[in-house]
Amino acid sequence: MVYSGETPDTDTMPSQDMATKAAHGVKRLGAGVVKVVHRCKDAQKTQILDLSSCSLMQVPDSVCFLSSLPSEIVNCTQLESVDISTNSFVVFPSILLEIESVTEIRAKNNFIADVDDEALEQHANLELVNLEENPLDQPTHARLSRVEGLRIVL
Repeated sequence: MVYSGETPDTDTMPSQDMATKAAHGVKRLGAGVVKVVHRCKDAQKTQILDLSSCSLMQVPDSVCFLSSLPSEIVNCTQLESVDISTNSFVVFPSILLEIESVTEIRAKNNFIADVDDEALEQHANLELVNLEENPLDQPTHARLSRVEGLRIVL
């Protein structure tokens, strides 16, 4: 099976029984998983992990064939760029800051309200963090505005 990049739109389908709607939901989730797997394979070649528009609520534990993301993503020692934009993250995935090679993190258009500004500043190679279109609370926005040494897009 080849992933086409499209997911079925259950909202425009005629009224169906719950079993059929559930089946379409499973297909939709499967398409999302396939999208993540393909992007992880691409990242092995490009050192850029683009998880934008994958409908993620958190970084999946099995992304890139890893059995546990929190303990293993740090082994992606050549990963330079991570894009988790246009998903449903509510917490900035601080595990990404444990990857020394990361120079940019794009987390635009999520639901992130707070970010550890000190952890961002302490990362030796981080150059860019894009947090546009996130509901950052006012104290976090103020702290991030004062960060020096890297570009933070708010």
